[in-house]
Amino acid sequence: MTETEENIRDTIFTALLQDQARRKLAEIRRLGKFDDETLAQRAGLDVEIIRGIDNGSIPVTPEIFRLLADACRYFDFAEPSGSVLH
Repeated sequence: MTETEENIRDTIFTALLQDQARRKLAEIRRLGKFDDETLAQRAGLDVEIIRGIDNGSIPVTPEIFRLLADACRYFDFAEPSGSVLH
């Protein structure tokens, strides 16, 4: 595989991960019924970050994902085994 092919593969993989992260956050938000302002306040983030994630202009980092999931209390429903009851 050439360096260009690897770069293309990495770019596609990153885009797919971002899409999945945005979809999961949307699902979490629907479960908690949080609007942008409430979610931003609970996560300690600027509301423009929330909106940027929603429209794809801001990437979802693991840190941001965790802040938003915690703000929605997503991990509060985890079983001791580590699996989540959603």
